[in-house]
Amino acid sequence: VMDYLYKNAAMLHLDLHHVFMAGDSAGAHLLCDYLNARTNPAHNQFAFIHQDIKIKAISLNCGAYMFADDQSKQLITCMLGDHDIQEVEILSYVNSDYPPVHLVTCQDDFLRNDAKALLDVLIDKHIPTTFHYYTSKERDVLHCFFLNIKDPLGWRANEDLCNYFKTFL
Repeated sequence: VMDYLYKNAAMLHLDLHHVFMAGDSAGAHLLCDYLNARTNPAHNQFAFIHQDIKIKAISLNCGAYMFADDQSKQLITCMLGDHDIQEVEILSYVNSDYPPVHLVTCQDDFLRNDAKALLDVLIDKHIPTTFHYYTSKERDVLHCFFLNIKDPLGWRANEDLCNYFKTFL
């Protein structure tokens, strides 16, 4: 996707010096993978990593960033075969070159511990981070709740994200 956007920026009227990115669930993991490849020369084995794209800020929503429990390890093994889990684990490769992060999780997200672990790493690396943990006393707040903008909490989460990105304009 990034290579396509880079090559077609003029046709799409994109300003590659003001890029905002978001990833939800597995997309958050993939966005971190992209950033890890972009910010770690040893991982930049891909021709599509264009360093002249200026990423102003990112949003990571209900993502998978570590594979510590047996269920996660089994899932990754099923998907990737015999690859070393360390190759797809995110936390070890985060570095101070990450752009500012808007990090989201919620009370009933099965990946909420991943978000908390990533938050610790982001703070440790001095990466400007805004953390949102959404809760409700009336109902469950499930994984990727923000995709339902008809839900008031989902609407609020999207408003929070838009307001965050606006601070970089």
